[in-house]
Amino acid sequence: MTIRYSHGYGETCNKPTQREAADFAAFCDDVLDLRSTAKRQHFVCGPCGIAPDDDAHRAEPAKRRAIGKHHRCKTCVESTAFLGLDVDGWHPGDASPAESATGLCDYMQRYDCLIYSTASSTPTEPRLRVLVALDMAAPRAERIAASRAFRARVDAHMRAAGFRLPKWDDSCDKPEQPLYTPTRGAHV
Repeated sequence: MTIRYSHGYGETCNKPTQREAADFAAFCDDVLDLRSTAKRQHFVCGPCGIAPDDDAHRAEPAKRRAIGKHHRCKTCVESTAFLGLDVDGWHPGDASPAESATGLCDYMQRYDCLIYSTASSTPTEPRLRVLVALDMAAPRAERIAASRAFRARVDAHMRAAGFRLPKWDDSCDKPEQPLYTPTRGAHV
């Protein structure tokens, strides 16, 4: 299945370029090719449609400049064929954060996914980004629901296996949220 997505650069980019990968494996290769030299440089997100000339886009200067261009916002994001998850830390528990990260990575091997350490990750406090293939492209609301359900499934497994639960960044449930690519030297 073709994966459509957006690629942007920097924290303020709201007019990303539109890209397409032949399948999820090619998408993962593209993400790895977009490695950054520092935190918060390259990102991917769901595909972005053209901003319409409507009240919502006329209301703010930045949105007004996007009218007629591909725009990264709640209104313009299109159906997305992948989930983006972000582990910002670990809840207290008996297992160490490093053991819990390994347990999460082992569990995720059953899914078509890409996992890499983020720029904020350390050996004792691993932080991870997880991109997971969906069977089909989902509209924004369905993708948000799928992401929440998937995180609950992962949490149930982690709890049952005796690992710490991930501290999820739930803003990544939104397909328009920037998912920063791995930095050079990140663990993949």
